[in-house]
Order: sequence, then structure tokens, then C-alpha cells
Amino acid sequence: MAISNEKKNEIMKKYARHEGDTGSAEVQIAVLTADINELRKRANCTRKVQTVTEQELIDEWAREFYLEGRRRSDLVRFGMFTTNKYVWDWKGGAMNGTSVASYYNLYPIPVSDINNNKNMSQNEGYK
Repeated sequence: MAISNEKKNEIMKKYARHEGDTGSAEVQIAVLTADINELRKRANCTRKVQTVTEQELIDEWAREFYLEGRRRSDLVRFGMFTTNKYVWDWKGGAMNGTSVASYYNLYPIPVSDINNNKNMSQNEGYK
């Protein structure tokens, strides 16, 4: 459920950097913030988001798409899966979490696929 077109147009006018601005960062963040607050209202969440940060977005997606199995892809997309930018308990085998090698951003190619296609080679780090 997104915000109404009227509310979206109102936000765009308020945050526009110039006449007809619909795509500047300020406008997009304001629209996204309103969308997330509308989503949280539907979920009966009382805490409103003041402005959307990368961390806020990734956490909101984790709640919204919990059962859809896209968490890993989102963390890779935002550069958080293998870096210290985002850690969780036991990430990298450390109790408080740590970064891991960047080759984990890709999955290994199954050996049966490599054996069936001689032009294919294993992703770096899995050899």
C-alpha cells in the first residue's frame, strides 16, 4: 500500500529543488519516508521514521520481506553482506561478528554444472 498520488505530489512540491523536480535525492527520500511510514501505520507500528537511511531501509525490508528469502541479496546489493558495514552475531565465525572474504558475495557453481560445460570455471575463492 503506497501513499496516495495527491500526497506524493504534495511531497514532491515541498522538497523539489526546482520546478518540476521529481527525481532529486531530497524528493525521493521524502517520498520513500512517507511510503515507509504508511507501511508502518498499516502494521500498527507506533514508531515513525524521520528520514530514510540505508540502514533504516535494509531493516524495513528485513521486516517486510521476512519470509521471501531476499535478505542475502539485499545485503549483497548494499555492500553489507561481507563487510563490517553490517555485522550480526557469529558473522565470520566471531562471537560479535566480523567481515568475511568478498568472494562470499557469489555462490559457488555446482561441480556438476562445471563438468557439463567446459567453458565454465568456478567463481574465485571456491577453487
